[in-house]
Amino acid sequence: MNLERSETCAGRRLPQVSALKAVTIGLLLAVLLSGCQVIQSWLPAASTQPAVQTPITTPQPTSVAATATPEALPETQTLTIWLPPQFDPNNGTPAGDLLRDQLKAFADQNGLTLNVRIKAQSGPAGLLESLEITSLAAPSAMPSVIALPRDLMETAALKGLIYPLSGLNTSLEQSDWYAYASELASVQGTPFCIPFAGDALVMLYRPTRLPVPADDWQTILNTNQPLIFPAGDPQALLTLELYRAAGGQLRGADGRPNIDVSALTAVLELYQRGAQLSTFPFWLGEFSADSQAWQAYREQRASWVVTWASHYLSDFPADTNIARLPAFGNPVSAAAGWAWCITDPQPERRALGLQLSEHLAQSGFLADWSQAAGYLPTRPSALAAWDNPSLSAPLQQILLNAHLRPVNEISDTLGPVLREAVLQVMQQHTDPAEAAQQAANQLTLPSSP
Repeated sequence: MNLERSETCAGRRLPQVSALKAVTIGLLLAVLLSGCQVIQSWLPAASTQPAVQTPITTPQPTSVAATATPEALPETQTLTIWLPPQFDPNNGTPAGDLLRDQLKAFADQNGLTLNVRIKAQSGPAGLLESLEITSLAAPSAMPSVIALPRDLMETAALKGLIYPLSGLNTSLEQSDWYAYASELASVQGTPFCIPFAGDALVMLYRPTRLPVPADDWQTILNTNQPLIFPAGDPQALLTLELYRAAGGQLRGADGRPNIDVSALTAVLELYQRGAQLSTFPFWLGEFSADSQAWQAYREQRASWVVTWASHYLSDFPADTNIARLPAFGNPVSAAAGWAWCITDPQPERRALGLQLSEHLAQSGFLADWSQAAGYLPTRPSALAAWDNPSLSAPLQQILLNAHLRPVNEISDTLGPVLREAVLQVMQQHTDPAEAAQQAANQLTLPSSP
């Protein structure tokens, strides 16, 4: 197996355009090229036979892929993959080594060259931004496959940057997927991607101080011990989950984001009681990001924290256990994750990109890789193959209750409104019923010009 590395990005000839348009496209390309990272290429293993003897085919809809022709085959034998740094197959971690081996195996089996580009997860040269720039300025440079987190994948789908999988006979049609993973793979009911890594909001706690995980929020209040969560989170994910568990609807009859005053009042009453008992101290409002809440927990500022499971699975702190979030009338859980998405404008390479995505989502591989990478499995069979039965039991409980976090429109619209209501109640500036009504009223106010 040969490994080629290149630290440059080839320039591309632009068509004849107006001076203004040329400058615009040039600037876009400059941003794109400035984000180019080292390219890692896996070539197919040496063979006494030509690299490709028979066209590689896969079930596909007319709109997504076409049968490869002899003339097209040479152009289809290189696939480019975009990954964020944490999934770099050359990062020297056990998870990176597993991914590297899986990529090599696919290259060998199919006589392909795989080029891997590492791009920032966000920012001007990040995954989504690079997709947008490339699709506009240099469509032929689009990757074949890209790994996207759910929030970026949703945006990419709505902007037409990734191809739907509707009509394809893919592994998504199998039953071996957790419900949250099936939800993660689709946007507005249309399957777009193959999920491979999961995450969920969970409760982490120190069993030496809290020997039994709480099954409900009243039990937490009864301990009189502070519980950390990012109360200043602009997306208010925990509050949205409590609101949904209380029966609150996210959309009104007109389909627009909505707040049910009664359900939100019940949630805010929980926060009010927690603030009075010091379960939710005022300083929680200082945390606007999950990373801040996790750091506060690591600094021993409390004995439990609401955070993402990946913090625990990637580190396994010796003094901490994991459990599902306590029920609030109904089970509370929000899940997110990553998926392989198809972005290649060439039909033949799209077919191969789908095969690669399926290869990287095989249950046996995901069982080993998810453990090593510190993510929740997307498939029940993958969790069943984990080599830590004592951990599998609480994770199974979490995964069976997990559902996809609210879509971007909901979290972006309702999140800031709910955050303000939570802070007003926790700081005892407003009572729950009034804060809930004020939140609902904000959604009905006309937008500022």
